[in-house]
Amino acid sequence: MPLYDYICDACGHEFEKWHRMDEKAPKTCPECKHQKVRRQFKSPPAVHNHYSPMHPRANRGRGY
Repeated sequence: MPLYDYICDACGHEFEKWHRMDEKAPKTCPECKHQKVRRQFKSPPAVHNHYSPMHPRANRGRGY
């Protein structure tokens, strides 16, 4: 399930919500209970390698 970011237009409260892609977005703000919530688009999270650069097997290919 993806994590979505939302912002309330009434109070400016930002919150995150886990839900399936086929579920509807939340309609009310958890802080002020106002019904002016919209989805906020942020940059995707950074992709991390399995090993850190200091790990002895960091430069090996798959299967090691």
